[in-house]
Amino acid sequence: MTRTSPDEFKASLERILKRYQGAIAIILFIIGLGLRILAIDKTDAFWKITGDLGTFLAAAIAIPFIYESSIRAVDRQIFLSDLENTLEKKLTTTQTSSPRVYEIGRLPLQQMQQKVAFLQEAKREVVQIGVALSSFTSYFEQRPFSECKQPVMELLQRGVNFKILILDPDSEIAKNYANDREEPNLVNKIRQSLVTLSRLRDELRAASLPGSFELYLYSHFPYGNVIMVDPEEESGCAFISHYLHGTKRADTPVFEVYKSSNPILFEKYRYFLINILGDSRKL
Repeated sequence: MTRTSPDEFKASLERILKRYQGAIAIILFIIGLGLRILAIDKTDAFWKITGDLGTFLAAAIAIPFIYESSIRAVDRQIFLSDLENTLEKKLTTTQTSSPRVYEIGRLPLQQMQQKVAFLQEAKREVVQIGVALSSFTSYFEQRPFSECKQPVMELLQRGVNFKILILDPDSEIAKNYANDREEPNLVNKIRQSLVTLSRLRDELRAASLPGSFELYLYSHFPYGNVIMVDPEEESGCAFISHYLHGTKRADTPVFEVYKSSNPILFEKYRYFLINILGDSRKL
């Protein structure tokens, strides 16, 4: 014989009460009302007691029972629903207050839509800094027009300006960095990216779109890859990846940061870009 646990017995009892509590309340009310009606115009003690008993059943037991089983139950459900919504909003706020981390590194192709959506929020400016930006450049050559070039052109049509910063391949820092990373082809990769991006810039410039697509060369040590959207706006956001020695750049963790959630952290990277851009050479 299976033994019923206390929790199962309690759940079963609650189901029975919920099913029959309305009927019990109505029956008590009818009995009480009937006794009260029968006692009307009766003057002896028995009927007086019977009438009082009917009043007690109808008013003191049945009506509060109905209130408890229906009105108060609804109030309690509303309260619990409001509490659940409040907790959900609080948890959402807590989760979004910290930078989101992509531990595997650069966003894979299946997440490109998310990155494009990230860029499409831009209202005024998109700034990106990297070393060779080979992956970024390859999107325009290898991916369908609708996945990369079209979203960029739509942003330019809305008046958004792009500023792309690449390490100067003729600088001593580029050569030293390539040697330190043991990437003998890095300087050539930078040059190839510049050819592709220069051709893209000229194509977009010929389209006479409201926004601009500008290329810059910098000669400082490459500290990381940063894509910043609307750095001067309250809605500013950024993808940030710090280069780690001995780790492929594509494998370094990526941080997604929002100005509204982490204004101090966001400001540090905005200041970093301003300084690099100030010392860069426009092509």
